[in-house]
Amino acid sequence: MISGEQRRALESVFPGVSSDDNGDTLEEMQYDELTQNIKEQQAKHNQLTWEMKRTFFANFPRRTKLNKELSKLSNQMDNLCRMKEDLLHSLKLSKSDTVKWTVLAKANNLSRKSHGEFLLLTTKKAVAMRRFDEKSNKWETSELRSWLNKEFYLSLSGTQKRMLVAIERRDYESDWLNDIDRTLYNQITNNNPYALNGNRDVAATTELVSLLNTLEVRGLIQGTKNMNLKYRHQAVDWWTNRPYWTSFTGPLSNPGMHINYYNSKFIEYVSYNELLPEKLRFQINGMSVNEVKGVRPIVVINMKLL
Repeated sequence: MISGEQRRALESVFPGVSSDDNGDTLEEMQYDELTQNIKEQQAKHNQLTWEMKRTFFANFPRRTKLNKELSKLSNQMDNLCRMKEDLLHSLKLSKSDTVKWTVLAKANNLSRKSHGEFLLLTTKKAVAMRRFDEKSNKWETSELRSWLNKEFYLSLSGTQKRMLVAIERRDYESDWLNDIDRTLYNQITNNNPYALNGNRDVAATTELVSLLNTLEVRGLIQGTKNMNLKYRHQAVDWWTNRPYWTSFTGPLSNPGMHINYYNSKFIEYVSYNELLPEKLRFQINGMSVNEVKGVRPIVVINMKLL
């Protein structure tokens, strides 16, 4: 996408872009190792418990040995859980203000009028946990859009601000997906021309800091290492900027009818759950705008200004 030399130069302005890691610190990696260790110990504990039940009325010597193993394993798990809690407390208290970024895409023109070498960046972790708005799912007037382009924008360095390019956001369009736009569009709407009826009034906006729309999430995030988002090392769901809708076919008496459900207080969000089967881990659903979810900003930068 961009050369190693460009990545190294960009790293001094947008930390994180030169590496493929998820931005975890040493403490956070230790936390992950503890979590995995506890899962393995729990699996072993479950197996031993099941074997104890099977030998309850027979094989007394074997049962005695299993009981000792279970007791030892329980003590080990208790110690690991205490270590994990202490480490999590330490992580929550840490005040690391460094926002780490990753490159999602590259384009040589934006909105068919700007020319140059542009990069789309997003953060490796959520920068905050916030509600979308008090009562409306309209991105153009939302509290979250205002916060991103005021408080969050002001937190960027002078060099970062100088490189930013205004982003034009248009409903279900993207400068970053090129030829796969229509394929993804059809996939998401199930080739149903009525699916977006409730959202035809989604306004176009221009801003310096924005959020991904559903089309971009599926085209740029799904299937990559960026699916699982964390905030202070806890996995979190995160907002898109698109109002929530769903469509389904009518009853058996009228199977050709399409019903479009649209709620003006719901917005689409992204969730990723590693505990679910692989095909179900990554999902896009709808949630009330006044719920609190992770915030993952995107910015567009002009490499000529580096």
